[in-house]
Amino acid sequence: FVDIAVPRDIAADVNALDNVFVYNIDDLQTVVQGDLDTRRAEIIDVEAIIAEEVAAFIHWFQSLDAVPVIAALRGRFDEIREAEMARLQVKLRHLSPDDLAAINAAARSMINKICHQPMIRIKDYAGSEDSDLKLETVCDIFGICPEDEEAESEDARPEVRQAHGN
Repeated sequence: FVDIAVPRDIAADVNALDNVFVYNIDDLQTVVQGDLDTRRAEIIDVEAIIAEEVAAFIHWFQSLDAVPVIAALRGRFDEIREAEMARLQVKLRHLSPDDLAAINAAARSMINKICHQPMIRIKDYAGSEDSDLKLETVCDIFGICPEDEEAESEDARPEVRQAHGN
């Protein structure tokens, strides 16, 4: 029985009967308080999860600044591969289209493997305090200039630049 009336409607001695339980407003308040205490204890864990997810989101959001640099670098490497493949086709006319396709696939694979670690670093650079300097250095080292794409990106997403203080 649940007796939430004040004063009580069910006699207290009913609780003494076998398989009969009487819960009153005080019992319910104890359960509610226990649940509340449990939920309060979870707040610390929930706040930690939220903080981790916010940090991950901010890192991802800041890594978007690396997109023009990565695209320019990939584009530069692809230009080099295409130029070398064109030279190779002239020199090795005796190769079949399948052989040339295999060489091209191998060149793409090498470029992907060579680019993997630098691309990760470039994304990390975008999330750092001195991201502009680091990304400019990468552009300078590889002779790429994604400024046109950055200008378009700034026009399309001015709130991104503003949020990062750029």
